[in-house]
Amino acid sequence: MPKQERTPAPQAQDFAPPDPAWGLDKEEVRRRVEAGLDHAGGEAKAKSTLQIIRENVFTLFNLLNFTLGFLVLLTGAYQNALFLGVVFFNLSIGVVNQLRAKRAVEKLSLLSKVQVRVCREGVVQPVDFEEVVLHDILLLEAGSQIPVDCELLEGDCEVDETMLTGEAEPVYKRTGDMLFSGSYVLSGRCRAMAVRVGAESYAAKIVNDSKKLGKVHSKLLDSMNRITLFALAESAGAVLTVFIVIFGASLFLKEYFLLHDGARDSLLRTTAAVIGMIPEGLILLTNVALALGVYKLAQQNTLVQEMYSIETLARVNLLCIDKTGTITDGSLHLAELLPLEAEDEQAVRQALCELVWAVGDTNATAQAVRDAMPLEKSAWDLREAINFSPVRKWSGADFAEHGAWILGAPEVLAADCRLPLAWQQEIRRRQAQGQRVLLLAQGEGGFSRTGKEASYSGALAPRAVLAFEEGIRKESREIFRYMRQNGIAVKIISGDS
Repeated sequence: MPKQERTPAPQAQDFAPPDPAWGLDKEEVRRRVEAGLDHAGGEAKAKSTLQIIRENVFTLFNLLNFTLGFLVLLTGAYQNALFLGVVFFNLSIGVVNQLRAKRAVEKLSLLSKVQVRVCREGVVQPVDFEEVVLHDILLLEAGSQIPVDCELLEGDCEVDETMLTGEAEPVYKRTGDMLFSGSYVLSGRCRAMAVRVGAESYAAKIVNDSKKLGKVHSKLLDSMNRITLFALAESAGAVLTVFIVIFGASLFLKEYFLLHDGARDSLLRTTAAVIGMIPEGLILLTNVALALGVYKLAQQNTLVQEMYSIETLARVNLLCIDKTGTITDGSLHLAELLPLEAEDEQAVRQALCELVWAVGDTNATAQAVRDAMPLEKSAWDLREAINFSPVRKWSGADFAEHGAWILGAPEVLAADCRLPLAWQQEIRRRQAQGQRVLLLAQGEGGFSRTGKEASYSGALAPRAVLAFEEGIRKESREIFRYMRQNGIAVKIISGDS
């Protein structure tokens, strides 16, 4: 009988994307679920409790000690088996630490288990997080979490990718851009198609990488293995391990056959000699010291998956960090408002407040202005407001008798503003100090729109410079001082200027 060829399982490329207005039908969803192209099981499972116990119990060190302990117990000399207490204590330290790490790792998730609005058969319906499949059409709006990697099909939006990149600045997305799982929609509405689901999604890869427990590269562990003769990966360790067994058997035969001691006495003397060749106390003290280190780190909300990884901390001489969320706390505050004419300060403050209220942006810059100037909105007549866009890098509002006011990046507005040289130098100086600088300008022209983009026509008069600073974590100064005292160089890697 000819051998039947097995039909290969369908892959992602075997499925065609649907019409964005119609979405998938029930049959297409079923086929994708059967092919494993849904979001269920996207995150890898950590080691089970049974696996952790088995890995810590079934070791060569324990095998030899348990064998010797069993032989001692057979003789009835139970007091001579007290060395097993050290073995069980060592074993419990490893098991407890890994179980604690397992519970902490299982809590890791960049995705909330919520319902998602999808379009299927032309009808918008909510589905559970795990039920999203490849090529599902998702409807996203402000406040929505992006559950899978998507391609933006219609509309535009601002996305918060802080959970993925650590950077608090919103990212502007347009048609054709990728929306990564684990990020949030801050503003706008869009229709997107799922292109990577399950373990292939960006957030799942991050979480799964954090759950992997690689091989421990520890000089301390390697030295312990050589001392205790259990480095089976090395030929010398294997030879010495076999030597202990041969030596123990030879000693027992000598005691029993040559010296004619009883089986009980011969066994006890042999066990005592072999146990003396295994430095159990050294292993115990090392594990206790490492366990105390794990405990102290746990009090600082630090996850330690492997005890010997603590040794890595003692060998660090260069630490690379980012800025947002590490040195800074992500907050922004208005450090100084500098009107170009001192007598205009009150008018500038009022115009800035009106502009922020009219535009209604919820980004960190607008919130910092509101916090610094909690003025109530007055009766300025609003003709048109333009929201901030990361593409054009400014926001603006046109007030009837007060003209148009624009707040944006100095390098963008400089083309329409005749900014004095002294103020140009002041802006560059503050930017070099790490401040975020914006320029407030006034004009008599108006705004025009081309599709969803906006532009301003007419000359602008610079009115004020705003200098913002990010909030610094309270403990940052102490941490950097500690690093310097211990000879650790710190390098900051940041996308900011």
